[in-house]
Amino acid sequence: MSTVKTNKIGLRTSNMKSLRSGANCSPVHTITQESVGTATTETYETFTSDTTWTSPAGLTEVTVIAVGGGGGGGYNVGGGGGGGAINTVDFTIAAQTNYDIEVGVGGVAGQNNGNTNGGTGSRSTFNSVAVAGGGGGGGSGVASGNSCDAPTVPNNCTRGGSGGGGVYNGANAGGAAESVSTNQGKKGGDASGNTAGGGGGYANAFLGLGLKATTGGLLSETGEETTGMGGGGVRSTAIVPNTVISRTIGAGGSGASSDATVFNCRFDPNSSSANGGSTGTAPTTPEANSGNGGGGGGPSSQGGTAGADGVVVLRYNTASTTKTAQPNLNDSENFLVDVSGDVLIKRPIVKDSSVDNQDKGHGVSGSIFIKYTSADVVTLDGSYLFADDGSYAPNPSAGSIDRIDYIIRDPFNIQCRVSYNIGN
Repeated sequence: MSTVKTNKIGLRTSNMKSLRSGANCSPVHTITQESVGTATTETYETFTSDTTWTSPAGLTEVTVIAVGGGGGGGYNVGGGGGGGAINTVDFTIAAQTNYDIEVGVGGVAGQNNGNTNGGTGSRSTFNSVAVAGGGGGGGSGVASGNSCDAPTVPNNCTRGGSGGGGVYNGANAGGAAESVSTNQGKKGGDASGNTAGGGGGYANAFLGLGLKATTGGLLSETGEETTGMGGGGVRSTAIVPNTVISRTIGAGGSGASSDATVFNCRFDPNSSSANGGSTGTAPTTPEANSGNGGGGGGPSSQGGTAGADGVVVLRYNTASTTKTAQPNLNDSENFLVDVSGDVLIKRPIVKDSSVDNQDKGHGVSGSIFIKYTSADVVTLDGSYLFADDGSYAPNPSAGSIDRIDYIIRDPFNIQCRVSYNIGN
């Protein structure tokens, strides 16, 4: 003799693993899912070291926002390192494909070890294509004191700022750079007297120019009186909204002074803190993954600071289609939802009174089988109420099937119990 069990809401629970019938043994009807709209989500992914990125399914284009590595500061009253370049490039890609990302590395600090000039920063790349170039290193106060030009770059890449000149025999020129009007890093400042030039930054127009020493103080290329600073950068949130790297990027480091004066680099108009490495008796390290140039080393044979590594940010849009599935009690009382994408299961359409003399479906019971092909998101509207104040919380995988047994009290009160991963 067979035994029929009932649960807390009065549903039969025998035959729980069958897709051939539900709680009342009537045939299972497959529900057609209907698309009700498409939602677009903008996504940002930030990378601070070399990696391999796998593009999501369905994606055909990605925007790469990159900052190259900053140049290192020069040794012994050395110039500031140039800021790494900033650039934004759109790439056509293939979905679910691996792409290599290389994040620019900051140039080494100038030291008394044969490499007294600061090192140049390296470029940031996507899929082996250079996007943003590194900054030039600052000149030292020994040997020639010459600074480093920003490394040359290929097409579609931007060039970083050049390094500032170090103090050697009274003066040294900063490194060469692109024209002020171009979308490139700016020229490092010249050294003069006892003060080294600041590294070139990447802010627009004149804001990114490294500052040069003149009689009576340091003067910017626009003739603005100021203290010795590196060229300005830009605020990261201006190009990457809500970024975790909310800081100034692409700024030049400051040149050092032989009287141990500590300089900060030139400010970005939207910034409230120094942009690159500051200098003096104890040069500070620029903020990590900002692409800012390092500060020049102070007097008494002090070394400079290394430039900051760059960063690569990927921006892309993904579209998701919202679907609905609605049981219709005129078709059956047991239903199959063969999930294909995210879906909302709506409350059932009740039987017509001419077909069944039930009051808006009161007392109708059955089962809803939910079959997954991947980890899609399935939600039920608020009419489905689960025993013990629970909820439907699946953990889907390909091929898994969940079973929801229900009984209708009224169209907005559908009592349910769920059995997870019951198999085929």
